[in-house]
This record gives sequence, structure tokens and C-alpha cells, in this order.
Amino acid sequence: VMEDNKNGFNATPSFYSINGQGTHEDDFNRPVEKVSWISMIVFCNRLSIKLGMDPVYSIDGIYNPDEWGDLAQKLSGYEALILVKMDINKKGFRLPTEAEWEYAAKGGNKTSYKTFSGSNNVFEVCNYLSKTTYPVASKKPNELGIYDMTGNVAELCYDSGGKYSKELSIDPVYVSETDYKYSYRYESTEYGVHVLRGLVSDPAYYHITSRNLFSDSQSQYSERCGARIALTK
Repeated sequence: VMEDNKNGFNATPSFYSINGQGTHEDDFNRPVEKVSWISMIVFCNRLSIKLGMDPVYSIDGIYNPDEWGDLAQKLSGYEALILVKMDINKKGFRLPTEAEWEYAAKGGNKTSYKTFSGSNNVFEVCNYLSKTTYPVASKKPNELGIYDMTGNVAELCYDSGGKYSKELSIDPVYVSETDYKYSYRYESTEYGVHVLRGLVSDPAYYHITSRNLFSDSQSQYSERCGARIALTK
């Protein structure tokens, strides 16, 4: 999907892949990682177009990523501003909202509350504190038949890293245009921040409702930053 992209992103970002060739026999069964939020936006739109679906995301009103230019180059500058808009009514691939991710991780309405996705025993659903990723579906799935929502890689959500309103709502989405302002200056790490869920890297963050926040300047260099894409029926 990402081969020959005009946006400056590596088509094979995985830490366990060299030039698209796995370094271990089971590498092609591992999740992709070392991706950034903006590269996943490109991926989702390219996949939608490739399969004849309507792309969900736009930049400056344009939905075709081939017309977005070299986004990686834009982000490498001292300061860059890229505003990504989502049309939730379009039926293409996209990143899940944080609320959707948590609903799926909890097993939807098919389960009583669990500490981890699919179990109260962390070892049943993930290789706890593993120093590497591992082949998908190696452990027990949750009640929806979804694997690895606890452990393996952290998964990017569409939401930027802020607080929800206290008012009751269905599928709340927190998006701040301030959070789309990317900067590689150390004092501006609050910009370009998006939500990561599901990473078991520290005992303080293994609970199913725990969240991590990464800026693109961090996530594109992280060996444990991946994504799980969604499709609206």
C-alpha cells in the first residue's frame, strides 16, 4: 500500500524488517510498528483508494494523499502546521477513535469488566513486558475475538491528547487544532500529540484504560508504536 508514496514515508517501517524482508521466520506475522500518526493517515487513505472506497481524511480539502506533497519533509522543518480533517460519514479505512478502541478492547457489550483485554490475567493475553514484538494471535483473544489489544505494540488512535468533556456523550472525540501543530523543538513536545493505547511497557501502564501520549516526533522512532485500523460499516 505504501510503496511509491509521494509523502516521504518508509514503505517498510517495521523494526523487524529490512528492505521488506523479515529477519526472522515469523516476522511477517508480527504487527507493523515504528509508524507515526501522520503516516497512518496516509496509509488509511491509500488503502481506501486502492480498494475502491471513499478516503476519510483530507488536508486542505484534498483526499488523495498523492496530492498532499512530502509530509515527512514538511515535518522535518523547525515548525510545521498540517491540519487533518476526518469525514466520519465516509466508509473508508481510518484510525479508531479512543472511545472506539476502548470499547473494542473491553469486549464491547459481551463481557463483564476485565483488567486486561480478554482476561484478568495479563499472561493469558500478552507476552508481559516483552522486549520485542511477537507474532499476532499468539495469546488468548477477547470476547469479540480480537487479539493483542493488551500488549505487543501500542496502537494509535485518531484523538489528540486532551481531556474529554464531562458531559455524557456517545463516542466522544477529542480533537484540538493546537495538537496538529508539529514542532521538533524540545520545548514544544506538547504539539502533535496523539493517543496511544494498549502498550504494556511499564507496570504503571498495563491497565486496560491506561493511555500514553506520543508526538509524531517520538512515535516515528519508537519500535513499539503501531496501529489498528477501523472501518465503518
